[in-house]
Amino acid sequence: MSEMITLIVSAIALRVIAAGTRTALGILREVCSNQLSPAAQRAFETLTASTPTSSPTTIAPAQAVSSQALLPRVRTLGITGHDAKLVSDLVQAASLVVEDPERVRVRLLEAPPSRWTEILREEHDRAFRGQLLGAVERACRSCQFSTIRKGDDHLVAEDVGGRALAISIAADGTLRAEVLGVADGSCRALLDRFLEALRAEGVELSLKERRWTGGAPSTPAALNWVRKRVGKKSAPTAPGSSSRRDRKGSEEIRIKGGAS
Repeated sequence: MSEMITLIVSAIALRVIAAGTRTALGILREVCSNQLSPAAQRAFETLTASTPTSSPTTIAPAQAVSSQALLPRVRTLGITGHDAKLVSDLVQAASLVVEDPERVRVRLLEAPPSRWTEILREEHDRAFRGQLLGAVERACRSCQFSTIRKGDDHLVAEDVGGRALAISIAADGTLRAEVLGVADGSCRALLDRFLEALRAEGVELSLKERRWTGGAPSTPAALNWVRKRVGKKSAPTAPGSSSRRDRKGSEEIRIKGGAS
């Protein structure tokens, strides 16, 4: 018996803050002085005057935003056309959280201002995934899943009995965690402990879905773990493939118990 949960992470408390973690505002103020017109620069300064410059205490998934809401206010400052949209976009990007400010500053200076918002969102997503991955790793260890392998957006943790937690993270805050290697009903209690451990790490989340998997891996991270565990040279692709062969393979690969 195995279960998978899908969580929506709304924010993470920055209990472990990387050196230099900050909002993008200070970096933008520096680069704007050389790259924007004087009028656009003044408008940006005016519209961000009340934006906090202190170190952030939480980080949340970057939300899709539209510059349309700010455009009328930007235009009242005498900014029109392309500059109006650019200033509006940058004002909204100023509150994004980034790490390694020097790298971010260099990236911005090497790109045209029209790409700055895109770059800042990429950097924010990188910081969010890194912070969430760190919280997930600490939560796994607190549940005695101490053998950990991780990538940029996933993590697999095993305990001494051969059970595994396979976790994937998306930039929008969706986190999928599934239990593998469990032959009894302990998977539900295990996931409950994992949820509490995540909350203890300052992760604000809501449970979107909880379902039984029957031991069939449902995420790429779980599929990779299964390949290594059962010694198969090939395994099915992630769910969603239209291949009948892949679907059949996914049904056949099941982990029925703990360590052999």
